[in-house]
Amino acid sequence: MELLIVTYHYILPEDTYEKGIYPVSKERFSSHLETLSKTHTFISEKDLIDAIENGKKLPEKACLISFDDGLRCQFENAVPVLEEKNIPAVFFVSTRPYTDKKAAVVHKVHYLLAHVEATDLLEGLSDAYKKITKEDINWSLVNKDKIKRWYIYDDEETAVFKYLLNHFLPSNIAEDITEDLFATFYSAHEEDFCKELYFLPEQIESIKKNKLFSIGLHSHSHLDISKHSTDDVVGDFRKNKEVLTNTFRLEDLKGLSYPYGITDKDGEDQKIKKVADELSLVYGVTTEKGINTDLKERLTLKRFNPNDIQVLE
Repeated sequence: MELLIVTYHYILPEDTYEKGIYPVSKERFSSHLETLSKTHTFISEKDLIDAIENGKKLPEKACLISFDDGLRCQFENAVPVLEEKNIPAVFFVSTRPYTDKKAAVVHKVHYLLAHVEATDLLEGLSDAYKKITKEDINWSLVNKDKIKRWYIYDDEETAVFKYLLNHFLPSNIAEDITEDLFATFYSAHEEDFCKELYFLPEQIESIKKNKLFSIGLHSHSHLDISKHSTDDVVGDFRKNKEVLTNTFRLEDLKGLSYPYGITDKDGEDQKIKKVADELSLVYGVTTEKGINTDLKERLTLKRFNPNDIQVLE
């Protein structure tokens, strides 16, 4: 058995942004599915869960299509293609945009990079950090090798800006700096940004009713689990499940996708297991690249970004 899981984020015209994010167009997405269909059999989340829980045999070369972040463009541009081709998919959704009207730091970072030069953003970040902490950033602690590994498609300034806010700085400081920069360069209210970016409630309802599709957890606040305690991680995913269950009446939520992936599987093993145990989850997906040849590591299944699959490009 070989299970290929592919993850998508922005499904938009590829000339929408010159930098910051790397969308896949609706046409390219459709082409990806056509290419994959020649070598793989598409499976649903239910098929995966049946294989894990009940030993159901998956196709020899299975493929699960997944989407992170619950972005409105996924519903508007990917869902019609999936429906036309009768291909199942799972959508992992964060919930803070619905309760607090606040976007994830990572999505504000994407917006900023798409509209402002990275050198200007780095200067603003450094100034804001000094204003908040009364200190300069200790650049000797910034791991340039790690940055290159994680952000292979970005230029150096863009990669450093993403790394500092997404991974390096404490979450509360990263949030404050991002809010300051976002308020400077985004003229409307953040609630409007959330409505433009994330699934509308009626879109979640439509996905819920479609038997092709499933919805999974993506944490409440899109947190980096490596930067938080076990209790904080469990609490954030619990809030995620509560909002999806109570607000959107979603039942049998069995899967999760870790924002930013898993950076240290051994170090974060306790957090992963506790989240799964307390929330009765069956599987989890990471950003670690690779084919799954068995389902023994059910809470840390590997996935590919489409850019990493040579046959798709």
